[in-house]
Amino acid sequence: MHRDAFECRWSRLRADETVLTRVIVVDDEVAGTIGSWGERSRPLHARVASDNVASRRVLEKCGFRVVATERNVAEARSAEIEEFVLRLEELAPTE
Repeated sequence: MHRDAFECRWSRLRADETVLTRVIVVDDEVAGTIGSWGERSRPLHARVASDNVASRRVLEKCGFRVVATERNVAEARSAEIEEFVLRLEELAPTE
């Protein structure tokens, strides 16, 4: 069931010409996925597994802040997991 939901979502994203999707592979294993929509305008959003402390710290060092927690399918784990949803707000105006 989880795999079906993941495949349905990624099929829809791959069919959209405005979406850039990539799979991250480490040592011939899927480590994650990334997607980019539109003009990359702010705010930017990111998702990270709640137990992936290192990736969350990298995002937070880049200015992202956790705004929600959701459940989603993680293909690499073949399971549904808890994810943090993070947001990077618009740049502050410069003087």
